[in-house]
Amino acid sequence: MPGRTRPIEKCRITCMTPADIAFAVSLTDREGWGFFGSDFETRLRLYPSGSFVARHGRESVGMISSVTYGTYAYLGNLIVREGHRGHGIGAELMLHAVNYLLGKGVTTIELDGVWGAVTMYRKLGFRDKHLSLRFSRPADKRAVEPMNSAIPATPIIALDRKLVGVARQRLLRAALTDRRNSLVVQGSPVSAYALIRERAGGFSMVAPIIAPSWRQVPPLVDSVIKHYGDRPLWVGVPEPNYRMSQFLLSCGFVSREPSLRMYYGTRLNYEKHVYGIFGPAIG
Repeated sequence: MPGRTRPIEKCRITCMTPADIAFAVSLTDREGWGFFGSDFETRLRLYPSGSFVARHGRESVGMISSVTYGTYAYLGNLIVREGHRGHGIGAELMLHAVNYLLGKGVTTIELDGVWGAVTMYRKLGFRDKHLSLRFSRPADKRAVEPMNSAIPATPIIALDRKLVGVARQRLLRAALTDRRNSLVVQGSPVSAYALIRERAGGFSMVAPIIAPSWRQVPPLVDSVIKHYGDRPLWVGVPEPNYRMSQFLLSCGFVSREPSLRMYYGTRLNYEKHVYGIFGPAIG
C-alpha cells in the first residue's frame, strides 16, 4: 500500500455524508464540471463509504470520490479548495482513497489526471496509460427531431458488460433510469448505444458510447447530433480510438485540453469498444 505523507496543514479525513453534498457541488461548480447534487446522492447510495472529505478544524477543504466495479475502481473529483492547496492535502486524500480501495480487494484503480496533478499521481505509484481526449460541440441553432426512447435498462447493461468487461451495472442502471438522460441505440436487438446525460451548466455529456465495431459508431453519433444537437455536447474519447477523434472533428466538434488516463495495480485494456468514456470521474 502507498505510504502516508505529512501534510503541512494537518487535516482529518472522513467519509462524505449527505451533509457534505452542498460543499461537493460548490467545488465542482468552481471547476465547471457540471455536477448535480443528485450525482453525489447516487454515489453515496451506491458506494456509501467510497467518497471522502478533508477537514481542517471545522472547515471542509477538499474531497475525493470513488466508484467500485468489482475488482476495478475509479477515482475522481479530487479537489482542494483554493487557499489550502500546496500543503499535501490532495496527496493525503489520494492515499486515503487508494488504501480504502485496496482494502476492499480492488486490483486496478484508474483516474483521469489533470496535468497539474500528474507528477503527484506518479509519485503515488500511478502509471501512464493513454491520453483521455476531450471534444465539445456548440449548440446547433437548427431544429432537431425529438426522440423518445423506451429501451429497458437490462439489455443495455448486458451489452455494456459484454463489450467493456467491467461490472459497472449499478451506476449504469442509475444513469439509464435518470429521467434527465436520453438513450440512442443501434440494432434490434440493441448492439450499440450512446447515453446522453444532462449536466449542470447547460450542456450534455454523450457518455458512454459503446459499440462492437467502428461501422456502428458514425450512425450512432449522427443520430445523437440529429436529435440532441440543439444543446452543447461533450465527449471524452480514449486515445487508442483515433478514428473516433477524427470523426468527431468532421462533425463540428472541437478538441479541448486532454487529461491523462492513469492506472495503479494491474493494467486493464478494455478500450476496444469504448468510443466515449462514462465520465472523467467514473471511468
